[in-house]
Amino acid sequence: MRKFKLILSALLLVLSFNLGALEIDLGDVIGEIETKPSPSERKERPYSGTNFLAPVNEEELAEDDEVDSVIHIKSNVSNAEVYLNGVYKGKTSVTLKNLRPGKYRLELRKRFYECDEFTINVREGFSLTYEIYMKEIQGTIRFQNIPSDAKVYLDECRTISSSVDIIAGYHNVKIKRFGFEEIEKTFFLEPYHTVTINPEFKECPFELRDFKTSREEINPEYSGTVGKSKITFYVTAKETATLSVFAPDGTMTNTYVFPEFMDWEQSYSWNGCSDDGMMLGDGLYWIELDCAGKIYRVSVTINTKLNYPMMNNTSSGFGYGKAPALEPVSMSYGLLGVAANPLFLDNRYETTRIDAFISGAIGKHFSMGGHFNSYLVSGDFPFVFGCDFRYADSFVVTSDMNFNFGVLLRYGYAENVPETACDTGAGLGGGVLVGSSTNSFSATAGFQYIASPETGIFMEEYNRFQASVALAAKLTKKLVFFGYGMINTNAALAAGCGVNVMPFGGAVVLNAGFDTNTLLNSSQFDAAGKFGITFVF
Repeated sequence: MRKFKLILSALLLVLSFNLGALEIDLGDVIGEIETKPSPSERKERPYSGTNFLAPVNEEELAEDDEVDSVIHIKSNVSNAEVYLNGVYKGKTSVTLKNLRPGKYRLELRKRFYECDEFTINVREGFSLTYEIYMKEIQGTIRFQNIPSDAKVYLDECRTISSSVDIIAGYHNVKIKRFGFEEIEKTFFLEPYHTVTINPEFKECPFELRDFKTSREEINPEYSGTVGKSKITFYVTAKETATLSVFAPDGTMTNTYVFPEFMDWEQSYSWNGCSDDGMMLGDGLYWIELDCAGKIYRVSVTINTKLNYPMMNNTSSGFGYGKAPALEPVSMSYGLLGVAANPLFLDNRYETTRIDAFISGAIGKHFSMGGHFNSYLVSGDFPFVFGCDFRYADSFVVTSDMNFNFGVLLRYGYAENVPETACDTGAGLGGGVLVGSSTNSFSATAGFQYIASPETGIFMEEYNRFQASVALAAKLTKKLVFFGYGMINTNAALAAGCGVNVMPFGGAVVLNAGFDTNTLLNSSQFDAAGKFGITFVF
């Protein structure tokens, strides 16, 4: 047997194999090859019984418990096999009940992990928790002759170390170097062994692919994402290229010469302006890339009718103030906003409500969002959170007017809400929206039915119909004044007005407004200001 082990050790010391472009040498073994005993051998191995393990927690069982003893076996490794006196008892974490009091030999086993055996003491009338740390059985992966411009990935994670100690088992190595073929291999790392990765790089031919734009339609009046298109492409080796932009009449408006490529990902951002900074007119523009004797083409349309949304977020989705509203959607977009709302009850400052929301339009018809509101008050934590979903469409009535219609679903939950709001955002509801819009004005009427266990002023479960009107005057594409009104069948009325302005060209909208809420069958009245900021993306 000893002779056989010596022969096996010698074979492993000289063994090497080539996995494609990777040379993986198993000859550099750390020390001697160590043969770990198999589980069956460990089971028969004599145990001294001196390695006593104390519980990390112990609790006395109640007299009416139906068990005499309980032990919980936990580990830093999941699904480790648990053996008690050599008998399999399950996998971590495991709970064993009604063991006879006394000493037991505890062992955890899992492939590529090592753990000592322990003696534990089971006590009658106690629940004991034992935690065992299992250490990885590792090997070493060494990288040789790796150029500084190469990127090495071990199990999908980039590494810059020339030597990595890692758990034994199967591993994947990927090496990328610009201008050369990618190298990737999967291999098995034996416990306590060293695998040497010595790659042989082969140059790859030049290839250009995935030439595309981030937006097919832009409006250069904005500085945000809708105001520019990013042209990207992928290359495999060194080369140069020239990019040109051509107007609808064939005139060249832009040109850019790429320096020699030194990486795979290449890009150019075009903002709808010519090289001299002049904003270009509406129309279809062709972007051509001349590279390695080939011409690649994509198109981008400049459309100054493409507008950012200037609406707020409500409990029922996009709208003005607290009332839902509809306007034609020409692109996908997202809104992320926060606002502070100082509340006044019966002409006295009460608290400040903080609103936060995220919402977005998906294509031209669908939108969804979520919102969270809380109040700066002591004691109980008042809050509202909810979500909404909407389908909308429109058709052209005249060259400057659209008829808009849509349906919505919403859900919200509220606790300890202190305001006398017409719509706190709580409840499960749905409804329809209809309206019309032009370049300078929009109007939307909404009708909803909401079932809600309301926790505001009503303090009881109730259902209600709710009607609303939202009006907006668009002085420019970046300045909107609005007003709204809302009433429900619980005799609650809300009304307000405000302004939304986009001062920085297309990424940020500032909101300011004023809201009122009244219960028509009582004297209770509250008012709130609003100061918010919305990020458009």
